[in-house]
Amino acid sequence: MKKIFWIFLSCFSFFFSLGAFSQNEQKEQLDSLFKALPKSVNDTGRIRTLGQISEQCDFNDILKYSNQIIELAEKNKDVTDLKSKHIFLREKARAYNNTGYYYYTTSKALEALDYYQKGALILEKDSIDGELLNSLYNNIAGIEMQIGKDEKALKTIRKCLKTDIELKKPLYMATDYHNISGIYRSLKNYDSAIYYGIKSIEVREAELKHRKDIEENTLIIYYTNVGAIYLYNKKDIKSSEKYIEKAYVLAMKDKDTASFSTVNYWKGQLLLDKNRYKEAKPYLEEALKYADNNRRVQSYMFAYRGLYEINDTLKDYKKAYQYYKLYKIYADSAMNINIKKDAEVKQLSFEYETKEIATKAEHDKEIAEEQSKQQRQRIIIWFIIAFLILVSASGLFVLRSYLQKRKINKELETKNQLIEQQKKIVEEKQGQILDSINYAKHIQQSILADEDEIKTYLKDFFVL
Repeated sequence: MKKIFWIFLSCFSFFFSLGAFSQNEQKEQLDSLFKALPKSVNDTGRIRTLGQISEQCDFNDILKYSNQIIELAEKNKDVTDLKSKHIFLREKARAYNNTGYYYYTTSKALEALDYYQKGALILEKDSIDGELLNSLYNNIAGIEMQIGKDEKALKTIRKCLKTDIELKKPLYMATDYHNISGIYRSLKNYDSAIYYGIKSIEVREAELKHRKDIEENTLIIYYTNVGAIYLYNKKDIKSSEKYIEKAYVLAMKDKDTASFSTVNYWKGQLLLDKNRYKEAKPYLEEALKYADNNRRVQSYMFAYRGLYEINDTLKDYKKAYQYYKLYKIYADSAMNINIKKDAEVKQLSFEYETKEIATKAEHDKEIAEEQSKQQRQRIIIWFIIAFLILVSASGLFVLRSYLQKRKINKELETKNQLIEQQKKIVEEKQGQILDSINYAKHIQQSILADEDEIKTYLKDFFVL
């Protein structure tokens, strides 16, 4: 992904991009991706391929491929499969990041900020890619720092640091600590600036002990940052010398010519502060020799000023005068640049505030819509819960009624069985009594004379 990691040193800002390839490797990878693009059977595969192309293509083609990604993501915004949805959202956020990178590189900071914020908002809603979100926040912080919003930049970088700690990314953490150091220096909180500057060094050095795949020359920037704060802001020459010397030794060892001007300048400044002018002179001459590597007016201005001071002290007034004239030329040029920069910063700051209000209003609207949606969902959920409770209660009531009825029926059945048993007993007893009566009757009848026979003899009679 195209990242801008902001490195603050003295009054300068540097950035670098991770994942760089040689031109041949990049061409081979691009050719492979272009061949794979027509073979993508669905939009998910296509947007992934386009995402890789957008990060490795020619600078002028960044917008072309990023726009294709955004259009494809919009087309699939209603996709229901969660995995596919995350792919489309991530690639859309990455396209916004790359678009922001394009606009920032073409000196359109606010347009860049707009896209960075859009990308960050996408990833804030869904925890999809913490590393990409961090890249976006780093870029946002760089623009905030550029337009004088130090406190906001500090808050943004701290958010980056929190994510990097969670993702266990020590190299990114080192960059975050270094950036925080730069912001604190800008805020004139020099103790905090030194604290975080030293932390950046410690984390980077720890990684270098067990990893062979990372470069050590980033430490040159970290060492020089801490050394400069100690020298200029804390007036602690001894502590400054410790870090400036480390930066100088590392630059010489790695033959990092891009750093030669900076490390030689600070070596010279240390010696000037010790009034060792003759020893300082060759270092400042070396700083001047490699100043063009930095392509900065300030590099020439500081080198010429140091050489002017040295030659003036050594009473070589001719050279002192020459260096003074050159120093003035670059100082005036730097002043003009600063005046122009101040005007640009004020304008950018005003536009930033206006845009931030609009962005906040849009964000608040989205939050309100999301809250309204959640509220509707909560109402539906509570309605379903209430319905289920009602159904459950009704079911329990029916079940209770059924169980009670069943119990009563069982009791009635038991009673009926008892009555039936008692009825049988009564009927048996009744049968026994009738049998006894009938038996007695038969005995009586067998003893007594027949009633019809008695009638033949007697007119009035009775049988007892």
